[in-house]
Amino acid sequence: MSPLLNTLLSSLAHQIISSELAITLTSSGKIKKRKGGMVKVLCKSCSTSVNSMVFTKHLERCSHNQN
Repeated sequence: MSPLLNTLLSSLAHQIISSELAITLTSSGKIKKRKGGMVKVLCKSCSTSVNSMVFTKHLERCSHNQN
């Protein structure tokens, strides 16, 4: 595969994953910013900014604390 095609496919895949991630996460939090490729999410329940990779774990803890 040519380097240009590889770059284009990689860019397209990143955009698709980012948009799907945004759709999934916005129901429980607000996407705050991207820094160095990482997506930060602002939790609606406790107003904490959390890395998207650990956001689901954060939601579990956050909901346990509220119960």
